[in-house]
Amino acid sequence: MALLLSFAAYISLIAYIPYVLKMMKSSSIIDFLSDKIDIKSLSNSSDKVDELESEISKKEPRINRVVIIDLNDEEDPFLPIFDIIRASIMQYDYATARNGLWAVSKCLYNIIKQNPHEEKRISEHVFRRIYEIWKLALKTKDREFIHMTLAQYCYIGKLCTYPIEMSNSSRISFLLKQMSKTLIPLCNFLNIPNYKEKVTQNNLLYTTFLSEYYLKEAFESIVEMKEEEFQSLSIGLVKCVNGIGLGIFRNRYELSLDEDKNKALESLESSVTELSYFLRDIGVVAIKADSKRTVDEVILALDNIGKGSIDYNLIHSIFHIVKSLKIIGEESAKKGMEFESSTKRVVECLEELASRINSHSEKLTGEAQKQVIKYYMHINENYKHKRTKDALQELNNRVECVIRAYISSYVYTIGRESIRNNLLDVAQQCLKSLETIERILKNGTESRHIGEDIRSLGLEAVKKDQTYPLMEDIIKSLYSISLLQFGYMFDWDRDLKEKKKFLDIEYRNYLAKGLQIHYSDFEEKVNLEDSSDFSYTMYLDDIVYGEKKLIIAGEERKDIKCLYLKDIDGRYPWLKLFKKGVFKNSKGAYYEVPILLKKLVEPILEYALNSPSDETIKPFNMIIQSFENFGLISIHFRDKFSLNKVFMRYLVEVGDSFDDFKYLKYREDENVGEYLYFVTEIVSNSIYKLTIESLKYNFVDFSMLPQQINCLIRIQRKYRSIFHVEDKFERILEMIKESGLEKPKRDEIIKMIEDAIQEFKNEKTTSDGE
Repeated sequence: MALLLSFAAYISLIAYIPYVLKMMKSSSIIDFLSDKIDIKSLSNSSDKVDELESEISKKEPRINRVVIIDLNDEEDPFLPIFDIIRASIMQYDYATARNGLWAVSKCLYNIIKQNPHEEKRISEHVFRRIYEIWKLALKTKDREFIHMTLAQYCYIGKLCTYPIEMSNSSRISFLLKQMSKTLIPLCNFLNIPNYKEKVTQNNLLYTTFLSEYYLKEAFESIVEMKEEEFQSLSIGLVKCVNGIGLGIFRNRYELSLDEDKNKALESLESSVTELSYFLRDIGVVAIKADSKRTVDEVILALDNIGKGSIDYNLIHSIFHIVKSLKIIGEESAKKGMEFESSTKRVVECLEELASRINSHSEKLTGEAQKQVIKYYMHINENYKHKRTKDALQELNNRVECVIRAYISSYVYTIGRESIRNNLLDVAQQCLKSLETIERILKNGTESRHIGEDIRSLGLEAVKKDQTYPLMEDIIKSLYSISLLQFGYMFDWDRDLKEKKKFLDIEYRNYLAKGLQIHYSDFEEKVNLEDSSDFSYTMYLDDIVYGEKKLIIAGEERKDIKCLYLKDIDGRYPWLKLFKKGVFKNSKGAYYEVPILLKKLVEPILEYALNSPSDETIKPFNMIIQSFENFGLISIHFRDKFSLNKVFMRYLVEVGDSFDDFKYLKYREDENVGEYLYFVTEIVSNSIYKLTIESLKYNFVDFSMLPQQINCLIRIQRKYRSIFHVEDKFERILEMIKESGLEKPKRDEIIKMIEDAIQEFKNEKTTSDGE
């Protein structure tokens, strides 16, 4: 019997030896310890949990951070695993440390997946422990340990972007509904009861938020390390955060289901908003550390979540995202040329987001629009504690607000900072983006505001040699916005894409009438003909054309005006199409935006005369040509007020300013005097042409006419710059005699002109005699 017992003991020992050997491996110990961790063993692992509620979280969806006051080491089942990881790092045992971290991550995910109501407490607990490991890895400056710790943050963050699919989840409920037509009859046949489960949707976005937070903290630690390997690691870290952000949107399939979409959207929005702030902080730190590649990754990430927020109708998140972009753009602009491409990309992103917001808003109809309205009302009731009277109108106002009050002002702010740091490419992009935003808003008041911002950029740029070349772009932008206020459509011979788009619409309208014609034949029926008052005006040094009329399929389009206008930076006129009546709805912007150019004239002229050249004087000429064009448009639109009280009056003010004593010093310098002579000639020519055109169309303001004549006389007396002055005055005289002006006023003006003609002839005779 004793022998038998000894043999049995020996056999048992042999069977136990493999287990003992297995347990001697660190990986087996880690597995053993992790298997024993569950929600019950964690119940006493922390002493107290406080939730920090911010003021802003009371007004809109935000994540309130949970803070664990203290961890109870004696009751913490995770601690033995972390002790093993810590010891492994000290001994440079990569395999054990990696196994330990992966075991912790998997254990954490399984526990919070099964107990989502405890997610905040347990995630905070575990992430706090991981952070201790991170600090130890950072202290060793061992890239492998640092990388494996970051990998856990990324792994947990991405894994938790997926909603939990529990047995009663809306995902499974949804799938069961699709099978109901088959299953319900089968249940009835087998006499098996069937009933609907209560739907509860849980997600783990708080844990995702924590992973993003600790990745941001990690980034701030490693970005200062100048070694190349750590620089590439920091870029990879931001790419990981970007991937988590994309995953948040990509995995939100519960939003397509019928159940509580408002709660799902609210959770998504709070997560995205917090992510935008983490990305902002990373971007600012990267800029300070001169890590341009990292900044570019941050901009890409913000752009991605911005697009996602628009597509998912996150009505609060988008405000925070564009604000984060603005801060990064402003800070990168301060860095100068090194970050110029990054700063420019920020502006491009802001413009693209504005366009996306606008197009998405226009397309939002039907059920999708109803859901957005429900969500907006849900937020108002739960956060702002108020009911919404007209939710759709308020939503439309929010769309306009984010474009106007945020994106537009942010682009201007970055533009101003770019000019201060001589970033011409960025400033030009800002001008382009402001023009695009103005076209999106299509509002006279906003056009004035954007015009004022552009003018402010001009007043900043005109101060320095490095940024003065921007003045041409600034004037073009203001001119472009001004033309739109008059209803400008496109240039007939140059904007072929816009012309094709216009003809396509006209062709569809033609077919809608029930008429059949091939497109190529339709194009042949589109013609431009001389209008009844087309007769162009020949000047000694120029030609001003009258109107054309557009004929489409034998019918005149009376709602469209076709006018030849010179390019403000060129010599030749181009045919431009205008939609009639539009400028009357611009709330005065059709003359208030152009007048913004006025404040740029004096600083431009001062700079040009102090640094005289063809290039420096060109912006001045562009402004004068702009006002000449605006005056011609006013004549053809029969708008007497803008012609005489705005554009003509302003040209006269510029002309009269040359009588100022301050220009005397420039006249005494032969080189500068030549340019001063030239600019006075430009101004006098524009006054002369508008005077002739207004007399021709019987559109002159006879209270303003004496001022126009006096201005021309003073310029000629002082500068002798009016080409063929006697012929020009004689032509004005002839037209006034033919006008319907009452006799007393008529005689006064005629005498003024005749005296001037005689004076200039006498001067010429004297000059020839000498």
